[in-house]
Amino acid sequence: VANSEKEGKIKHEVLDILYDADLLRQRSRRFLARACWLFSKGRGFVTLAPAEQIEADAGSQQEWIERSKPLLTQSKSGSGDCFKLLHYGQAS
Repeated sequence: VANSEKEGKIKHEVLDILYDADLLRQRSRRFLARACWLFSKGRGFVTLAPAEQIEADAGSQQEWIERSKPLLTQSKSGSGDCFKLLHYGQAS
């Protein structure tokens, strides 16, 4: 872009879009993990306290995945564990 002012605006918008996409990915992963974990607890889920491994903020997606993996692999819902549900469709 020849115009530096326009370049700055475009760069800012692109960074905003990337930030929003990362935030959406983080929230959707947490929401899915929370739902699967709650379903795995059966009827008793209404009395449960939030799971710190799922709810705590993390510095990165990878940090959150590593921290929540032990809890989610122990939580079974449907035909598999909750951790596998989060990785559906990803290459191994």
